Amino acid sequence: MKEQSVVEIFCDGNPIIGFGHIRRSIALANFLTKQNISVKLSGLSEDATKYLPQSDYVTGKAKICIFDSMIGIDSRLAEAKKKGKITVTLDWFGDAIPDINIVVYAHSEVRSIMKSYIGYEYIIIREEILKLHTNSIVERYNNVLVCLGGGDLLNQGHLVSDLLNERDFNITLVQGPFANNKSESDKYKVLINPWNLPDLIQSSDWIVTNGGGTLFESLYIGKAVFVLPQTELERTIADDLFSKNLLLGVGMDRLYTLNFSTKSLKYMVENGSALIDGKGLERIGNIISNLF
Repeated sequence: MKEQSVVEIFCDGNPIIGFGHIRRSIALANFLTKQNISVKLSGLSEDATKYLPQSDYVTGKAKICIFDSMIGIDSRLAEAKKKGKITVTLDWFGDAIPDINIVVYAHSEVRSIMKSYIGYEYIIIREEILKLHTNSIVERYNNVLVCLGGGDLLNQGHLVSDLLNERDFNITLVQGPFANNKSESDKYKVLINPWNLPDLIQSSDWIVTNGGGTLFESLYIGKAVFVLPQTELERTIADDLFSKNLLLGVGMDRLYTLNFSTKSLKYMVENGSALIDGKGLERIGNIISNLF
């Protein structure tokens, strides 16, 4: 009898590392399930477990363990290897070496026992976003979505919204589940962890976000994006994209003097969506399937 294909995905999220690892792990779990691979989805912390969908675990024993966290998984990787599991990591640069390492951007040496996969083509775009791909140029640039990750780590959400509101932009501020400052405003709309974030991205004229999942989702949909990195790793990715002329700007200093033309926006929309082709889930799914 053929062995049942079972994968266990471990992910984490908190005010420090944000919500993106949880969101993309859910997307990966849903994709693998549709490929007839049974998936166990496990949180590495109480924060992560709280935001994972409630579902019954499959009964089979996992052959492959996927880890999606920036920190704190060295011992878990070692334990999984001792149990004979095939280990796969997403954007991992820690001490323990996995069998497979899938990395969007090589911030430092990418290590693996079997093989490493590196590049923007491995960005996970969730199904809700894939349905919204528009790649269109809008005629106005008044409506701005401000979404600085699941935690708004540097507490810039209201600062940015106030600044842009003073420049007569129409602002919607999205505060994620781990944000500390969830206060309302009488000058712009504030939404707390809205269920329809994909629709909010699509209906906005341009986006102010951090260097995480919303950045990539916005580029895929075909939106002009300004990035306020919340960490040094996000800064590295944002600087790389800015050097390719795919962003309006990076950092608060540039936001104060922001100007853009229709020509520059057209270039960003067309080439940003070309860089993020939406096939990352399919590529990663094929990598996982070939391990069985």
